[in-house]
Amino acid sequence: MAEETDNWSMVAEFTNHPEADLIKNLLEKHGIRVAIWSDDCGGLAVGQTFIQRVRLFVPDSDRQAAMDILGKGSVDA
Repeated sequence: MAEETDNWSMVAEFTNHPEADLIKNLLEKHGIRVAIWSDDCGGLAVGQTFIQRVRLFVPDSDRQAAMDILGKGSVDA
């Protein structure tokens, strides 16, 4: 299992939380830890996600597996 000191990489971004949550659940079902980042004032400015996006991050050690699951193919190290 990955250490808490892992670096994290962005693997996807969305314009809304429901889409991001679906992909987060998919990755977690494959045993990948996922963090969601968004700058929408805690949900009070949901329109802000069209500008800032909702981003999904995974530990670097799980990045390739996440990209494979998402159908994004191989990534450069």
